[in-house]
This record gives sequence, C-alpha cells and structure tokens, in this order.
Amino acid sequence: MSRTILHSDCNCFYASVELLHHPELRGKPVAVGGDPEARHGIVLTADYTAKRCGVKTGMALWQAKQICPDITFLPPRMDLYLRFYRMAQEIYAEYTDQREPYGIDESWLDVTDSVSIKGDGFRIAQEISSRMKKELGITVSVGVSFNKIFAKLGSDYKKPDAITTMNKDEYKEKAWPLPVSDLLYVGSATNKKLKSMGIHTIGDLAETDERFLNRKLGKMGNILWAFANGYDDSPVKLENTSAPIKSVGNSTTTPRDMETDEDVKIVIYILAECVAARMRENGFRCRTVEISVRDKDLFHFSKQMKLENDQIEVIVNYHGAELRSLKKKATDQEYLWNADAKYWGRTSPVLFPFVGEVKNKVYRHEGKEYPMNQHGFARDMDFTLISRSTDEAWLALEDTDETRKVYPFHFHLEIGYRLEGTAVRVMWKVKNTNEKNMYFAIGAHPAFFCPVREGEKQSEYFLKFKDGEGNAPESLTNTVFGEGGVVTTQKKEYKLTDGFLSIDEHLFDGDALVIEGHQIQRVALTDPQRKEYLAVEFDAPLAGIWSPPKKQAPFVCIEPWYGRCDSERFDGELKDRDWENALEAGGEFEASYKIIIE
Repeated sequence: MSRTILHSDCNCFYASVELLHHPELRGKPVAVGGDPEARHGIVLTADYTAKRCGVKTGMALWQAKQICPDITFLPPRMDLYLRFYRMAQEIYAEYTDQREPYGIDESWLDVTDSVSIKGDGFRIAQEISSRMKKELGITVSVGVSFNKIFAKLGSDYKKPDAITTMNKDEYKEKAWPLPVSDLLYVGSATNKKLKSMGIHTIGDLAETDERFLNRKLGKMGNILWAFANGYDDSPVKLENTSAPIKSVGNSTTTPRDMETDEDVKIVIYILAECVAARMRENGFRCRTVEISVRDKDLFHFSKQMKLENDQIEVIVNYHGAELRSLKKKATDQEYLWNADAKYWGRTSPVLFPFVGEVKNKVYRHEGKEYPMNQHGFARDMDFTLISRSTDEAWLALEDTDETRKVYPFHFHLEIGYRLEGTAVRVMWKVKNTNEKNMYFAIGAHPAFFCPVREGEKQSEYFLKFKDGEGNAPESLTNTVFGEGGVVTTQKKEYKLTDGFLSIDEHLFDGDALVIEGHQIQRVALTDPQRKEYLAVEFDAPLAGIWSPPKKQAPFVCIEPWYGRCDSERFDGELKDRDWENALEAGGEFEASYKIIIE
C-alpha cells in the first residue's frame, strides 16, 4: 500500500511568532538574532521582507545590517517558540500519531491511516494549513508525497503558505529539474563534488550510474541516488517513540563571538555543569565526552563519536579516523591502549599512503623526489563523517594541496567501523581519482593492553597464530629490521608450539616482527593460562607484531598490512617498492580486518 506522507514547515518560524507579539513591525524587515549593539551574533531566521533584501540564515548581524539598513533585530525567546511548537504538535496529533519533528519548526506526518476518514493527502494538508493560520496565526508550507524525502522537497518547493504534491506520477516532472542542492543531505561540500561530475539537477543524479556514484562518494552516493529515484521507505516515527537514554548533551548559541580562551572556557563550564546535573539526576556515569562546534558560518566539526551494540562499545576519533576505545559492556574492560606518551602516544592509527619508513625519508615517482615520514599522513589529518548509525560509521579523507606536495596523487580514502557481536570490523576503501595509475600502501596499527589484568606480567602472556586454513603453523619467518626503520635481507625463524609464541621480555628488542607472504591470517593474545582474550583476523599479505623495543610497554600491536617499509637495498621508484599496491584510473581497493573480543 502506498503511503501518504506530509512535511509541514512553519514559514520563518521564529520571526512569524515574534511578529504576532510585535504587530507594529509587520511589513518591515525583521530578523531574530539579537541586538547588534551588544553582540556579534548571527541571523537565526528572517521574515520574508528581510529575505527579499538578501538577508539569510547564518549571516552575521553586521552583514545583515549592511545589506538591509532598516532591519530590526529581535532577541530569540526559545520558551515562546517551544510553546508554539507544542501547539502545532497538538494540531498534527489530530491527524496521526506518527509524527517526527525535524527541528522545532518542521515535522513529518504519516497520515496514511487518516486518508479514508479525512480525505487524500492534499485535503488533509489544506485543513492543517487553514488551522495553523486560524488557531496559531502562522503559515506553513506543506509537501505531500509517498515518502519523507519528496515530502520535504515539496514543502521547500514553494513558500510561503503553499501546498505542493510530489506523487509517484509527477515527481520526475517537479523534482528532477530542481538543483541537486535542494535534495536532503546534499550539503555544500557534496554539492561541489556532484557539480564537478557534471551533476547539477536531481534528475542528473537519478540518471547517473549508481556504481559510479559509489566510486566517487562511497555509501553516500548510493543513498543520494536512491533518494533522487524515490526509493525512500524510512518510517515516520510514532508519537513519543524514544529509546532509552544513552547520552546526555547540551548546546547553546553564544550571545556573541568567542574571541578568547577565557570566553570559550566560561561557555564550556556552563554547558558541562548542565550536562553533569542531568547525569546526576539519572544516576549516570560518563565514559565518553564529545564536543561539537559550529561557527557563525554554520561550519561544524566534532572530535569523536561512540558506536555500540548490546555487547561492546567503541570510540572513534575524527582525527585520523582512529579507533580510541574498545570495551566489553558486561565487564567494562578496556582492550585498546590508552595512548600514554610515556610508551607510545597513539592507540590505533591508520597507515596511509605508506606503511613503515621510506629509505632516507625520501621516495621517487616519475623521476621526482618527495619527502615522506613514517606511516604516511592520514593518521594526522581530520576525516569527515559521511554516514553513521548506532553500530556503524564511515569517515572519509581526500587529497589536498598540502598532501599533493608529498604525495602527488588525487585520492578518496574511506575508513569504516561496524560492530558485529563482540567484534569490530574495520573497513578500508581507497579510490583512485586520477587519470593515471596510483601507488599506495595501507595498514593498521592497533595496540592492545597486554597484560590485561593487574598483577600479571607481559612476559607471562602468549601470542597464538593461525594460518589461512585455520591451522596452527609450526614456525614463523620474520624479516629483520636494520638501521633507519628499513628491513634487511636477514630472516629469523621462530619455532611455535601448537601455534603459541611466548611474549618474553626480549621479543621486540629488534623492533617489530615483520611476517610476510600470508604466513598468518589470525593472531590472538592469550593470558598466562593460554586463554584467548582478543584476536585479530585478516586477509592481508603481511602483518606486524610490535611493542616499543626495550621499554617493556604494557601493550602489543597486531598490525595487518597491505604494504611494508623499504628494504635497505631498495633504490627504485615508488611503483617498484616491495608489496606496493597499484590502482588504475578510477579503480577502487577494498579490504577489512576484524578485532574480536573473546
């Protein structure tokens, strides 16, 4: 059965409510955003008179005053707007209990079950629009469609005080000619990327090959393609539907620009105290703190996020897309190293576009030399979040002017994390966006507590190895490190007993164990009783096992690699490096590994 979905958008909501209380300002340009004499805030919303002068949401107040000298600024009154929000919800509630707010001024309504009583979606939208004007004194624009995406597009199609249908037999005619930026979730950065591909309208997006969009945009490409083609079956949530409280947060729009550390400190103290009070009320303890910042241009960034399921929870940092915590909920046991700089100041960095050192910290490509530090640069760059659910997230990194100074390739790198029971699957996608071959290496560097219990010694613990067939190898061959972080031609063999290797205090004296050629596909850490507490599974052709040499650091790294440091005898170009990966123009590389808590 086809659904009937409405999206109701209160026109210039804050300003419309204020004008009810300031009738003397009707017909004059008005914006809600504060007093420019007292602060340097931003425009939260403007009425249509101000908008016709060029005033936009997010514009600095002084800018709005420049282009619209007669504008009147009114300070925001959130209590008043919330009262009108609740009254609007009371009207919506007479038509459906499936109501999903999208901010304070917008809501989706699934009125499918009301059609037989109230008439079709257009008639219901007319009735709601009329009641909002008569009972609240404000106007709404309503979109009517068969899914949420097109209903939202319909409410944006014509403003103010309008009703627009986007039915199955007409959405191509109405929606497809619209700019692709009008589609929900197409922000400025995505819009720029789409335009660079020759995609300017929603119709262009709908008719683009989905596989091409996936190569260019990752999972978001598939999502946007589906939206453009009307393939949105996401439900409108039931009234009062809520999940158990899993986080507590607070936010504010500051009354003026924050210009000093002291300004920022005061705001953080206030927000932190509010959050702490709510935590105390609910009897909660804090495990993770996430800070998000949005500037006056509405640019937003956040430092880390939490993913969880019934059994485990992880923390992912946007900086380096680094996994920073892995805990079992039943025991609250932490398994990832805490980045104590006394031993090693990282936890689980991504190694890209190099694994290990390049000889003399310089490599050659097409006759030109480029400097490169150990393990590349991705681990020290901020990634962008492209998709997130409770148990899966994807972050992306692309080349910049700075990266091309040391790595002369265009690239699109995606790092994904997905929770699978008591395991975390770490996923990599590398896309060559050049018109010629691209060369790279990629690897992981996760560090795990070892020992994992107080009172035990690392030298009492064991590594347990299995090959690709699940068998315990009898021995492992290690490629020995030399000076300057490069490997030698020397090999060292380690005899194993049923796949076990003791982590004695001298195991890492010569730096990492470099296990080449698919010798192992699973590495586990075991306690003194040889019971596994954590394992890493992978298909990578190489693996590193490392702890800082001669430091007796309380952790061990298990590192799947698609690539390796230079050999001491290497003197060729980038394409000639041992274990280097090559991608043709437009090509894509995908790989993953899994961390399993036993």
